[in-house]
Amino acid sequence: MTYSAQLAERASRSPWQCIDCKTCCVCQLDAGDPDSMLFCDACDKGYHMNCHLPPLTEKPTGKWMCQACLVEDIEIQRNLAKLDGEMAETSHLPITPSVSPLPSTECLKTGMSVIRADPEQTQMPDASVWSINDVVGYLSSVGFSEQAVNFREEEIDGQSLLLMKRNDILTGLGLKLGPALKIHNIIKKLQFKTF
Repeated sequence: MTYSAQLAERASRSPWQCIDCKTCCVCQLDAGDPDSMLFCDACDKGYHMNCHLPPLTEKPTGKWMCQACLVEDIEIQRNLAKLDGEMAETSHLPITPSVSPLPSTECLKTGMSVIRADPEQTQMPDASVWSINDVVGYLSSVGFSEQAVNFREEEIDGQSLLLMKRNDILTGLGLKLGPALKIHNIIKKLQFKTF
């Protein structure tokens, strides 16, 4: 099953359940009557029609989004509109240059592969085929060489990296909170690249 980046991000906020084992996220009970169970197309959570707020009297046809996702999408649209308005107000101001701690053309050659460490790159590399050295090299190239040592000690290769959750990074590697959160964001981008 292929998830969109938005669906994958929303689904990763709660424990995943296969379609056969899915329970209602409100009452935590299984489907019972499968016709009364709905699955949100935006977050993949299950809801009984009467547990969803507001309750539904008829089963919707086509794509369906739960109330929480609808509210979140509206909030995102509001924030984007607000941001567009703020950008229009400040468009007459000069752009302040910022210097990156790493040159944008720096790259790390590891064995047969070349991994570009460009913080502004739009394409994230495919980490699923990385060796332990590739993982360590990539993290070093994006500014986390001290923390990359922990990944080598734990023998984390590309596939392991893509399976890591936030808690694994924050508590399982002995990293300080700030770098751990930044590394988590980098790993999250690599994970979404594979969907």
